[in-house]
Amino acid sequence: MSLYLIIAGLQIWSSFRSFLGGISYLRYFKKYLASGSESNYLYTELLGKKASIIVPCRGMDKGLEENLLSLFNQDFPNYEIIFVVDCLSDDAVSIIEKLRKRYEIRHSKLVVAGEAAGESQKIWNLRKAIEHVDAGSEFLVFADSDARMRSDWLKSLILPLLDPRVGATTGYRWFVSEGFDLSSEICSVWNASIASALGPNQNSNFCWGGSMALSREVFEACEIQRHWRGALSDDFVVTNVLKRSGKQIVFVPAALTVSLIQMPPLEVVEFTTRQMKITRVYAPKLWMSCLLGSTLFTSFVMLSLLNILYFRTLTLLTALCLSIVLFCSVAKSVLRLKAVSLILKDESFRVYWQFITHSTLWIASTLLYLYNSVVAIFSRRITWRGIRYRLISQHKIEIITGD
Repeated sequence: MSLYLIIAGLQIWSSFRSFLGGISYLRYFKKYLASGSESNYLYTELLGKKASIIVPCRGMDKGLEENLLSLFNQDFPNYEIIFVVDCLSDDAVSIIEKLRKRYEIRHSKLVVAGEAAGESQKIWNLRKAIEHVDAGSEFLVFADSDARMRSDWLKSLILPLLDPRVGATTGYRWFVSEGFDLSSEICSVWNASIASALGPNQNSNFCWGGSMALSREVFEACEIQRHWRGALSDDFVVTNVLKRSGKQIVFVPAALTVSLIQMPPLEVVEFTTRQMKITRVYAPKLWMSCLLGSTLFTSFVMLSLLNILYFRTLTLLTALCLSIVLFCSVAKSVLRLKAVSLILKDESFRVYWQFITHSTLWIASTLLYLYNSVVAIFSRRITWRGIRYRLISQHKIEIITGD
């Protein structure tokens, strides 16, 4: 009885904090959208400044042509796009060249980086692409090839960088199931928990490499190129370097990007476990938080079921505790989706459909978090874009070529 009350109390406290976080998340989006006139005023300060968008590509992502096309249609006066691939035989090259020809190769380059050695292929590609940035470019912007951007994405990411206190701006991905399949929706709910961790607290925010921007001055002053050497995760490295330097990380709702997915169950497990293994190496406190939080929730659910099945005198108390946790969790999902729907209007049908899936699949995603966190204790091997790695430390990895 006393054990259950302790665990139930902790879970209710955790769920209520999560609910309050959902309220804060929605308020942040509304406040951001309400500041449009101020943004238009600041936009005049960007006239004459140039930005470079760096896009590492490997293989054929879903909707690749539409994703890359969105980069050519940015509402920004002066920018270049640098596509970077491992080799010219990559499947993405044909799409890249098709778009470059359509736009008369205007403000775009294709860089062939070659095979990585001693660091992840993505970081190797990024470091090679940096060498080809225009000398007059003042902002470095990073985009993933599986993300689809709004026309104001580039402008929105760069505007906050005018504040010298800001080290980086970031968006995040929002997974949308292409075929409304169950496993992909579970992955979307899993990912949404991370997306809603971003918000007004610039000291606790983190960078996501698929939609991220830094001024060139900050990039060079913080020696990001040097810190990337030997690493696996580009965004975790940037996050950690900026936090040590005392720079703020600003989350930009307009930089939230749609990523179409259609993942079978095993692929969902592989993807989510890979993310948690990387998190354990680069953000161990965050990994521990995920482990403890998912363990607490699982313990609460199991003890609640035992109470209902075997201790009928506790049924009313258990039902009350379950109801509070259920309300807070569903309300958090609804608030989060309401916030996202304010931005992703082009995907409104799919997002509105997610009000059903996100309100019901959060239990499955929490159990998946527990599995991911536990597996990350015992293994540091991952497969990413067809390449196998072993994570030795934050600045040292091994590319596995055998076994």
